[in-house]
Amino acid sequence: MSALEILRKEDPRVLIEGLPTIPYPWDERIADIRASGMEFLKNVFTVPLFPLSIGYCEYFTSNYKGLTGSSDLLTSETIPNIIDKHFAESKEKIQIGEKLTYISNKVQEYAQETNLGKIDLYFHSNTEHLLHSQALQVKNKNIIEIGHVIFESSFEEIDFTMAHELMHIKHNDYLKELGFSCSKSILYVFFLLSLPWIYSIPLILLTNGVASLLFNAIRRKYEAEADKGALDFLQTNTGMIKFTSNALWRNLALKDLSIERLKKIYPDLSLEILDKAKSEITHIGNDRCDFDHPSYTERLALALAFVPKA
Repeated sequence: MSALEILRKEDPRVLIEGLPTIPYPWDERIADIRASGMEFLKNVFTVPLFPLSIGYCEYFTSNYKGLTGSSDLLTSETIPNIIDKHFAESKEKIQIGEKLTYISNKVQEYAQETNLGKIDLYFHSNTEHLLHSQALQVKNKNIIEIGHVIFESSFEEIDFTMAHELMHIKHNDYLKELGFSCSKSILYVFFLLSLPWIYSIPLILLTNGVASLLFNAIRRKYEAEADKGALDFLQTNTGMIKFTSNALWRNLALKDLSIERLKKIYPDLSLEILDKAKSEITHIGNDRCDFDHPSYTERLALALAFVPKA
């Protein structure tokens, strides 16, 4: 039984019915402004790490090794090895194997339909990193990486998720983000070389704070475009409705359950991670500190408003 199924037993609220579908309630907007302000201050008072920012460029020349070097290349041939390596003791290894096979086949199928060619698929094995999925472009490779969280998804949700990630690759979103980060680093170097340090350092700190807010807005735009692209490609909103409503429902359940009960459901996660996750959930189920995506209520409203082509 998956963690989501256990949570459903804890709180049998019906999905969609009763969930807020207002794109962005005012109280949520105020909370978001407050959180964004804290993000701005954090970046203003954090000295920019030039090597880290410029280091994004190494992605163009390096071989991808995963988020923390703990990712396995996922193909039909490597799935048995991944199962033996990470899920040998799991009671759900048959179901996990079926989903890994489904994901592997679906990604390549969608990639051909969107003329993206071969996609390198990776499985990220670190359970401490709450990764669902992400798309990357490294050197001349298109990459999608998935994590443990995706096993709680239905097949319709997986269809939507993989289409969403492929839209990021199709739109070159990752390369655009790299360009933004590298441009920011070049600007900082220009400030250092052209101005006295008494002016350049405060200017860099202020610019870093403003750039972080701009970067978050750009990423939210990319995510919204990927959602719309996935809906248009699939010509169905079923997967996105299930994905967003399940996310809202899961967040509401996580917020209501005690830390002790959550630790039993998610034994691999530390108490600090669980407590932080609870504190970042708003009263209607959105993630207050997710600056990279539109809110789940916005995304659910987009899915519900979608009309397939005749």
